[in-house]
Amino acid sequence: KGQRDGNRNTVTLGATTLPTGLKVGDSFDYTIQVNANEAQAADGAAVYLNFDPTQLQVNGLQTGQSFDVTLEDTFDNTKGEINFAAGVWDNPAPTQTVELVTIILSLLQSGGEQTLAFSTAEDRQTMIAGGGEEVTALSEDGNVVVEPVTITPPPTGNYTASGKVFAEVKPLPMP
Repeated sequence: KGQRDGNRNTVTLGATTLPTGLKVGDSFDYTIQVNANEAQAADGAAVYLNFDPTQLQVNGLQTGQSFDVTLEDTFDNTKGEINFAAGVWDNPAPTQTVELVTIILSLLQSGGEQTLAFSTAEDRQTMIAGGGEEVTALSEDGNVVVEPVTITPPPTGNYTASGKVFAEVKPLPMP
Protein backbone atom coordinates (compact mmCIF):
# COMPACT_ATOMS: atom_id res chain seq x y z
CA LYS A 1 0.00 0.00 0.00
CA GLY A 2 1.12 3.54 -0.71
CA GLN A 3 1.13 6.15 1.96
CA ARG A 4 -0.18 9.68 1.93
CA ASP A 5 2.76 11.18 3.84
CA GLY A 6 6.40 10.34 3.33
CA ASN A 7 6.04 8.59 -0.03
CA ARG A 8 6.39 11.01 -2.95
CA ASN A 9 6.42 8.14 -5.46
CA THR A 10 2.65 7.94 -5.35
CA VAL A 11 -0.01 10.16 -6.88
CA THR A 12 -3.26 11.30 -5.27
CA LEU A 13 -6.56 12.34 -6.77
CA GLY A 14 -8.32 15.59 -6.00
CA ALA A 15 -12.07 16.14 -6.17
CA THR A 16 -14.33 19.12 -5.69
CA THR A 17 -17.05 18.86 -3.06
CA LEU A 18 -20.69 18.57 -4.00
CA PRO A 19 -22.51 21.87 -3.48
CA THR A 20 -25.45 22.15 -1.10
CA GLY A 21 -28.34 24.56 -1.47
CA LEU A 22 -29.16 23.35 -4.96
CA LYS A 23 -32.72 23.31 -6.25
CA VAL A 24 -34.21 20.47 -8.29
CA GLY A 25 -33.06 20.92 -11.88
CA ASP A 26 -29.90 22.88 -10.96
CA SER A 27 -26.72 21.81 -12.76
CA PHE A 28 -23.23 21.80 -11.27
CA ASP A 29 -19.72 20.60 -12.06
CA TYR A 30 -17.70 17.96 -10.21
CA THR A 31 -14.02 18.06 -11.15
CA ILE A 32 -11.46 15.30 -10.57
CA GLN A 33 -7.76 16.16 -10.67
CA VAL A 34 -4.61 14.06 -10.76
CA ASN A 35 -2.04 15.38 -8.27
CA ALA A 36 1.24 14.21 -9.83
CA ASN A 37 4.61 15.58 -8.71
CA GLU A 38 8.23 15.87 -9.85
CA ALA A 39 9.11 12.56 -8.17
CA GLN A 40 6.24 10.68 -9.84
CA ALA A 41 4.64 11.61 -13.14
CA ALA A 42 1.24 10.23 -14.12
CA ASP A 43 0.75 8.93 -17.65
CA GLY A 44 -2.69 7.39 -17.17
CA ALA A 45 -5.68 7.44 -14.86
CA ALA A 46 -8.96 5.57 -14.56
CA VAL A 47 -11.85 6.84 -12.45
CA TYR A 48 -15.00 4.81 -11.82
CA LEU A 49 -17.80 6.44 -9.83
CA ASN A 50 -21.19 5.28 -8.61
CA PHE A 51 -24.13 7.57 -7.84
CA ASP A 52 -27.81 7.34 -6.97
CA PRO A 53 -29.62 7.83 -10.30
CA THR A 54 -32.79 8.91 -8.50
CA GLN A 55 -30.86 11.87 -7.04
CA LEU A 56 -28.35 12.85 -9.71
CA GLN A 57 -28.15 12.83 -13.51
CA VAL A 58 -24.96 13.09 -15.55
CA ASN A 59 -25.31 15.56 -18.41
CA GLY A 60 -21.82 15.17 -19.81
CA LEU A 61 -18.11 14.67 -19.25
CA GLN A 62 -15.42 17.20 -20.18
CA THR A 63 -11.93 15.76 -20.58
CA GLY A 64 -8.99 17.74 -19.18
CA GLN A 65 -6.28 18.80 -21.64
CA SER A 66 -3.19 17.10 -20.16
CA PHE A 67 -4.26 13.53 -20.94
CA ASP A 68 -4.59 13.55 -24.71
CA VAL A 69 -5.97 10.02 -25.25
CA THR A 70 -9.39 9.17 -23.85
CA LEU A 71 -9.65 5.42 -23.29
CA GLU A 72 -13.11 5.30 -21.70
CA ASP A 73 -15.69 8.06 -21.52
CA THR A 74 -19.12 6.66 -20.59
CA PHE A 75 -21.88 7.18 -18.08
CA ASP A 76 -25.14 5.37 -17.41
CA ASN A 77 -27.91 7.36 -15.73
CA THR A 78 -29.99 4.21 -15.25
CA LYS A 79 -27.28 2.23 -13.41
CA GLY A 80 -25.70 5.27 -11.75
CA GLU A 81 -22.21 4.72 -13.16
CA ILE A 82 -19.47 6.96 -14.55
CA ASN A 83 -16.48 5.31 -16.27
CA PHE A 84 -13.58 7.49 -17.35
CA ALA A 85 -10.00 6.61 -18.29
CA ALA A 86 -7.35 8.63 -20.10
CA GLY A 87 -3.65 8.57 -20.84
CA VAL A 88 -0.89 10.52 -22.52
CA TRP A 89 0.39 9.79 -25.99
CA ASP A 90 1.77 13.00 -27.52
CA ASN A 91 1.66 15.13 -24.38
CA PRO A 92 4.34 14.84 -21.70
CA ALA A 93 3.27 12.93 -18.59
CA PRO A 94 2.07 15.48 -16.02
CA THR A 95 4.35 16.17 -13.05
CA GLN A 96 1.96 18.61 -11.39
CA THR A 97 -1.75 18.85 -10.58
CA VAL A 98 -3.93 18.64 -13.71
CA GLU A 99 -7.63 18.25 -14.41
CA LEU A 100 -8.57 14.73 -15.45
CA VAL A 101 -12.31 15.16 -16.04
CA THR A 102 -15.17 17.46 -15.14
CA ILE A 103 -18.54 15.80 -14.70
CA ILE A 104 -21.60 17.97 -15.39
CA LEU A 105 -24.49 16.88 -13.17
CA SER A 106 -28.07 17.90 -12.42
CA LEU A 107 -30.02 17.46 -9.20
CA LEU A 108 -33.15 15.38 -9.87
CA GLN A 109 -34.84 15.56 -6.47
CA SER A 110 -34.31 17.14 -3.09
CA GLY A 111 -33.70 15.16 0.07
CA GLY A 112 -31.78 11.92 0.13
CA GLU A 113 -28.04 11.75 -0.25
CA GLN A 114 -26.36 13.21 -3.30
CA THR A 115 -22.97 11.49 -3.31
CA LEU A 116 -20.46 10.22 -5.81
CA ALA A 117 -18.55 7.17 -4.56
CA PHE A 118 -15.47 5.66 -6.15
CA SER A 119 -16.25 2.09 -7.25
CA THR A 120 -14.65 -0.83 -5.43
CA ALA A 121 -15.80 -3.45 -7.95
CA GLU A 122 -12.97 -5.58 -9.29
CA ASP A 123 -13.67 -4.59 -12.91
CA ARG A 124 -14.16 -0.86 -12.11
CA GLN A 125 -11.30 0.24 -9.84
CA THR A 126 -9.95 3.75 -9.74
CA MET A 127 -6.19 3.90 -10.34
CA ILE A 128 -3.36 6.10 -11.55
CA ALA A 129 -0.42 4.83 -13.62
CA GLY A 130 3.08 6.19 -14.11
CA GLY A 131 5.77 4.54 -16.21
CA GLY A 132 3.64 1.44 -16.72
CA GLU A 133 3.10 0.82 -12.99
CA GLU A 134 0.28 1.66 -10.65
CA VAL A 135 1.22 4.70 -8.56
CA THR A 136 -2.10 5.36 -6.84
CA ALA A 137 -1.63 6.76 -3.34
CA LEU A 138 -3.49 4.62 -0.80
CA SER A 139 -4.31 5.41 2.79
CA GLU A 140 -3.34 2.95 5.51
CA ASP A 141 -6.76 1.28 5.22
CA GLY A 142 -6.31 0.72 1.46
CA ASN A 143 -8.52 3.57 0.22
CA VAL A 144 -7.52 5.81 -2.68
CA VAL A 145 -6.31 9.13 -1.28
CA VAL A 146 -8.73 11.81 -2.53
CA GLU A 147 -7.96 15.36 -1.47
CA PRO A 148 -10.40 18.30 -1.53
CA VAL A 149 -10.05 20.69 -4.46
CA THR A 150 -11.03 24.33 -4.80
CA ILE A 151 -11.64 25.35 -8.40
CA THR A 152 -10.89 28.96 -9.35
CA PRO A 153 -13.02 30.87 -10.06
CA PRO A 154 -15.45 29.59 -7.44
CA PRO A 155 -19.03 28.88 -8.53
CA THR A 156 -21.38 31.83 -8.51
CA GLY A 157 -24.33 31.90 -6.14
CA ASN A 158 -24.73 31.27 -2.45
CA TYR A 159 -23.59 27.68 -1.85
CA THR A 160 -22.08 25.81 1.05
CA ALA A 161 -19.70 23.05 0.00
CA SER A 162 -20.17 19.59 1.49
CA GLY A 163 -20.34 16.02 0.30
CA LYS A 164 -18.79 12.61 0.58
CA VAL A 165 -16.23 10.72 -1.44
CA PHE A 166 -15.63 7.06 -0.72
CA ALA A 167 -12.95 4.95 -2.31
CA GLU A 168 -11.25 1.64 -1.91
CA VAL A 169 -8.74 0.13 -4.29
CA LYS A 170 -7.19 -3.29 -4.34
CA PRO A 171 -3.78 -3.79 -5.99
CA LEU A 172 -3.98 -4.84 -9.62
CA PRO A 173 -2.57 -8.27 -10.45
CA MET A 174 0.73 -8.03 -12.26
CA PRO A 175 0.97 -10.00 -15.53
